[in-house]
Parts: sequence; structure tokens; C-alpha cells
Amino acid sequence: MSELEWYAYLIFFAAGAMAGIINVLAGNGSAITLSTLILFGISPTIANATNRVGVFVLAVTVLFSIRKSPSTVGLFKRNAWLSIPALVGSGIGAYGATLVSDKMLQYVAIGALALILLSMLLQPGKWGREDRGLRGANKWLTGFSILFAGLYAGFIQMGVGIILLASLVLLSKFSFRQANLIKQILVFGLASVPLAVFIFNDMIHWGAGLALAAGQATTGWAVARYALQNPKAQIWIRRLVVVIIIVALLGLLDVHEYLF
Repeated sequence: MSELEWYAYLIFFAAGAMAGIINVLAGNGSAITLSTLILFGISPTIANATNRVGVFVLAVTVLFSIRKSPSTVGLFKRNAWLSIPALVGSGIGAYGATLVSDKMLQYVAIGALALILLSMLLQPGKWGREDRGLRGANKWLTGFSILFAGLYAGFIQMGVGIILLASLVLLSKFSFRQANLIKQILVFGLASVPLAVFIFNDMIHWGAGLALAAGQATTGWAVARYALQNPKAQIWIRRLVVVIIIVALLGLLDVHEYLF
């Protein structure tokens, strides 16, 4: 791996701190971290692998930060089974990411995020339902949707939080708040398996990865502790998701090249 200037690691820390806030509240903070890694000359495939270090550390931080109430613990226990298709999918997706081109990764991200944006704009009521259990949801369909989310997460991390939220809200019929809490459990598994695959294939730039991880852990703890379970915050978080998807799509479509 190439050596970087000392200030690059400070910038990675700052990028990680920003991504930590976005990833806990909504998802797609990887749009910031991946862009920053690539900006400093790290190839997209190595950046995609290196980014998983911060994602994994943030997932661990969030799990220890969430205040454990009876309702939260019950929510986690009832839906722990979703970790199985998530883990299987992430392992397969991570292996696939070692074989494909950078352009293919970009096309997959564009397609997935565009579909979710359309759903949020055209079906806002489905994203604003009240807390409820898994009543009326097709568990097989939910399992397959989480399997797909796992494949996507292993393949390319960018936007996986939004993919998970879409699966849990639209198919499992959870409220946005419940889906955001369950997402934190699934992200842990979705981060750990691909990270192991990329470590085995020696694709991690450890200096950059640890700098990102330090930034994400710093902000992730505070956000998970005070904002994640606040019902009033969920309205603004949903709006943040829409903005994040639009910005990410503009970046993936290289719109800036046509403007400047």
C-alpha cells in the first residue's frame, strides 16, 4: 500500500466523524469516506475494502451505546433471525466484490439508491407508520430482502443502511424508528464478514482505515446514545435520508463533470 502524507490521516478522521453521524441516523456515510479515500489516490477497490474497518468499529460502538430498554431488547430478540440471511448474503457479496470492476460497483449503487428514492417520494406514508410488531409481514419475503441487502453490503458498502431501512420498513412493515434500531444489529454482521474477506485478500490500507474508524467511533457513540431512539428525531432523519440519496446519486452519476 502507498504511503500517505500525515495530514491525510487527519482528513480521514474528519471524514469518518461526519460519516459516523450520517450512518447512525440514516446511512450512506460511506459516500463521504469512500470519496475521501479515492481523493488521496487509493484505488476504488482498495477504498471499498478499507472503508469496512470504520464501518465495523462504528457498528460495535453503536451496539454498546444504545440504551437498553425492555422494548428495545425485545425488538432485538424477536428479529435476531434476520442476521442469518444478512451474514450469508454479505459473505457472497464480499467475494463478488473481489472479482468485479469499479464501474460495476458504481452501476449497482446507482440502481439501488434510485429505487429507494422513488419509494420515499411516491409512497411517503409507508415510511411514516407508527411502531408495531412484525404482524402481517411475509417473513420469507423479508428474509430474502435482507439476503439481498447482505449481498449489496458485501459487494459495496455505500448506501447499505438505506437498503436495510427500505427492506425493514416497506416489507417487514416496521416503523422507521424500529427499523433504524434493528439496522444497527444487522450492520454489525454485514460489516464483520466482508471485513474478514478483505483482510484475507490483503486489500486493507490499515492506516487510512483506522483513522476513519477513530472518527466514526467518536461521533457514533454520541449520536446513538441521544438521537437514535428519540421519536421526534425520526421525521428529520427521514428527510435527511432523502437528501443523502440525492447527493449520492449526483456524485455517482458524475453530475459535477457536466456542471464545471
